[in-house]
Amino acid sequence: MLHLCSKSPTSLRKISKIAKFFYSPTFVFEEDPHRSAEVETEPEVLGEETKYIKSYFIYKPVDLIYKFYDRMEFRRLEQRFNYMMTFDISKCFYHIYTHSITWAIKDKASSKRNIGTISFENKFDKIMQQSNYNETNGIVVGPEISRIFAEIILQRIDVDVIKDLEKIYGYKYGVDYEVRRYIDDYFVFANDDNCLQRIKDVFQDKLSFYKLYINQNKDEIKTSPFITDIHVAKREINQLLISYFDSILKKNNEDDESDKTRRFSVRKPYSVSQNFIKDFQCVAKRNNLTYDIISKDVIRFLKGKITKTFKNENIIKDGDDFENFLLATFDILLYCYSMNINANTTFKVAQAIVLVCKYFERNSNNSTKHAICSKIAQDIDNIFVDSQRKSKNKIGSRLD
Repeated sequence: MLHLCSKSPTSLRKISKIAKFFYSPTFVFEEDPHRSAEVETEPEVLGEETKYIKSYFIYKPVDLIYKFYDRMEFRRLEQRFNYMMTFDISKCFYHIYTHSITWAIKDKASSKRNIGTISFENKFDKIMQQSNYNETNGIVVGPEISRIFAEIILQRIDVDVIKDLEKIYGYKYGVDYEVRRYIDDYFVFANDDNCLQRIKDVFQDKLSFYKLYINQNKDEIKTSPFITDIHVAKREINQLLISYFDSILKKNNEDDESDKTRRFSVRKPYSVSQNFIKDFQCVAKRNNLTYDIISKDVIRFLKGKITKTFKNENIIKDGDDFENFLLATFDILLYCYSMNINANTTFKVAQAIVLVCKYFERNSNNSTKHAICSKIAQDIDNIFVDSQRKSKNKIGSRLD
């Protein structure tokens, strides 16, 4: 797998080596910035003595698509080229033909001659069929192994496109154009819009051989600068979160410069949270985004801040202001969670809840404990009830 995913120079998310194991002494840990760039998913920590691995493989150069826009590489591409075309594959995983893994690794004629023989590609083909009710048309959406399966096929397509572009048009990769691909999302850079169209046409030709097709409704050409609505929104959200904490975390003693202690200053928690949520909604509206796209950034940030707050001995953690801080922060956290319920966000929210519960077990403040735990329990119950209702409505509409 490592070898087959190392052939294309375009891939932004390819497996590069097997990841390491880590040991977490506590259930809720502080994320290590040096480690986060090496893996894609959050660890599945099930207890205080759990050895965990975030994912089996390490992914490079990025594990999440938004990180591409923050890389120096993207800035240099923006300096070199006037145009960036984006497009993706229409329902990629649903249209992948499992036998095409053998076409990508060897060739179509060879795959037909060696049907039933023992080989990596035939075994991989069979695994993907068995995972999807023995269907050969389409692979299961969700599992990481499906992404690796698709990556092997798409790497072969990348290489074939680069060869054909030089053979047919004389375009040299890295000189006349550049391509970056994140799973099935493509970014094509060039200084000539005719060049962009030719590159797209060759991609379509090679993709069709594998029964895959470009989504014609989602292609777009941008002129430099290439900054996207998502990138703008993420920066705005980050500044909004920083301002939120700057406004509520104060020096405990303003007159004493040597005093390092800090305290929260929150008088009306739900006014504070509602103001933040309105600003959050404005960011989404201004940038034409749905809430789920940027809510995960809020969840990740708040979970990290809650963790650091409880670890920081210089922050005063009692009194009405601290209770109000937790009420306001969990109001924001759980609102954003309700906008984007998935395994990753569920894990982060669960970490924050477990941390708070463990803190109150060691530091009993019955009044604050009751207020916070009641708030969390009621909001979580409402979120899950609403989520179940939405799911039933979706199923009902499909049946109709």
